[in-house]
Amino acid sequence: MWRAPAVVAATLLGAASVQTLKDEIAARGVPRDAIVVAFEADGAIFRFAAQAAGTAGPVAPRAHKLYQALLGLKHKGAIAADRDNTPKARPPKTAIELLQIALDPGAAERKAGCYELSALYVAAARSVGLEAVGVERDEAAGTGQIGHVMAGVRVGAGAPLTLFDLQNETVGGKQMTHELGDLELAAHHYNHRAVAAHLGGRYREALAEIDRALALAPESASFRNNRATVLAALGEPALAAAEAAHAVERAPAVPLYRYQLGRLYLVQGELQTAATTLAAALALRPGYGLARRDLGWTYLLAGDVVASERELRRAVQDDPAAPEVELYLGLFLVSQRRDVEARAVATRALTRHPGEASLQALLQLAGGAPAADPKVLGRLRAVLENVGAAKAQVLTP
Repeated sequence: MWRAPAVVAATLLGAASVQTLKDEIAARGVPRDAIVVAFEADGAIFRFAAQAAGTAGPVAPRAHKLYQALLGLKHKGAIAADRDNTPKARPPKTAIELLQIALDPGAAERKAGCYELSALYVAAARSVGLEAVGVERDEAAGTGQIGHVMAGVRVGAGAPLTLFDLQNETVGGKQMTHELGDLELAAHHYNHRAVAAHLGGRYREALAEIDRALALAPESASFRNNRATVLAALGEPALAAAEAAHAVERAPAVPLYRYQLGRLYLVQGELQTAATTLAAALALRPGYGLARRDLGWTYLLAGDVVASERELRRAVQDDPAAPEVELYLGLFLVSQRRDVEARAVATRALTRHPGEASLQALLQLAGGAPAADPKVLGRLRAVLENVGAAKAQVLTP
């Protein structure tokens, strides 16, 4: 695959292979009008790659020349690479779309993440006969909703892949990686679309997109975990927990998946199981602020006030940047009628997050602020009512 010696043959082989891939995607149940191969090349990509790397000659220098040409687009601002792999609400670009934007001086939105950059590299490399593939980082610390995708080129028979990380601008490296088959690489596009739809509140659309990703890569723990997130947003915590448990089974060393499963047990009121699962996430990653925050909240609902305060305070200490760790500590203090301490927590947190609506509502609940956003205030009051209901249930013989 992708080894034709002549330019014309390589281009035709690439087009035929893409069509074969599209047929396989359709056979997996993805509607024809929804099929996207993000690493498909067109004439513009071929011309760019041919100019940058040539169409014949030793593989290694050509692969590096193509990498440098794409870096050149970044360095002159034609492509604005994302700084990290946090989930994005914007839809992902295909290789064709990204190069069109990069070559258009009037383009307004030029952002691209690791997957989009790698898809462009793979498309360009294959268009001139280089054996390029997608590569995914395969390690517990680097796994999330998006993951980290790079491009790889095999520079000789039996040689290991040379990795090209266009986001972080590195070549080579000894990271634990997983070479992606073409179906898996195509699946990442649907996963990105699912994440974007979820962040936009379009949960049914997100479910359809993540189901397409899983149709192409059914063993992906990351995609299973994302499906759990979408199902939870749709109000299906039991189904979500089943997906999260599948992700844990597939990748038991990833703390994120155990956190997700523990959070879902908490939502369902299975407090003992939630505590055990969240503690397992913390055993894998002791500084995991979100897991410790939710473990502290689980203890509060179970009636163990001492353990709850200990874990919530440690979450703030260990991971102050984690979302809502100080909010949860403040809500704990309000639930214990320790309003003065709650006001101090909210005031301190607002210095780091000025104007944060949830912290302003916390300050009002603790008696130290003018009227906050009524919707946010209502949500926090509902949380405190749940605490009261849980405490009453614990105290009932």
